[in-house]
Amino acid sequence: MLRQLYNLAWLIILPIALLRLIWRSRQEQGYRQHLTERLSIFPPRHSKQPPIWLHCVSVGEARATSPLMTLLEKQHPNTPFLFTCMTPAGRRTLAQLYPNAQIIFLPYDLAWLMRRFYTWAQPQYGIILETEIWINLLHQAKKQQIPVFLVNARLSQRSARGYAKITALIRPALQQFTAIGAQTAMDAKRLHFFSQQAVSVLGN
Repeated sequence: MLRQLYNLAWLIILPIALLRLIWRSRQEQGYRQHLTERLSIFPPRHSKQPPIWLHCVSVGEARATSPLMTLLEKQHPNTPFLFTCMTPAGRRTLAQLYPNAQIIFLPYDLAWLMRRFYTWAQPQYGIILETEIWINLLHQAKKQQIPVFLVNARLSQRSARGYAKITALIRPALQQFTAIGAQTAMDAKRLHFFSQQAVSVLGN
């Protein structure tokens, strides 16, 4: 029931979100570019081989992928990589760091948009950096049996208080993650409270 209300809320705010992107594009033209990707309309995939997918919100998360990507590229030398992000600055950073990877904007978190995203992307598995919790992104991944990992995760006391108000929505979402790796023991403790699953402390 709560997820249905969440979807309804997204339907209501979707036009506002698109208008906000256009408004922000007055200062940063990148917000107007690739606008259809926010609605799960993508260019052809670079490779027919299922990619490893990583989601980085913006510049900081994009740069934080470097040590992880060093390991992934070493372990999977012939595997394509797909990156999703939310900001033009993040997209530019990813393009500079990984010129051979495919980079797109993540669609808005509506169920049908996320279904189309996974049908198009067909990832082997996904890695989300820091603490991005999108209800339909995780629900559809579980439904399509795509493992998704949360790494470099952190949860401040302030954010935890906010999540406590919507525990019935956040807890099922966090439980969709295949595994969670937190930055610190305190982050792990807070995340465990909501996810009710083991959270590893992997550092930054």
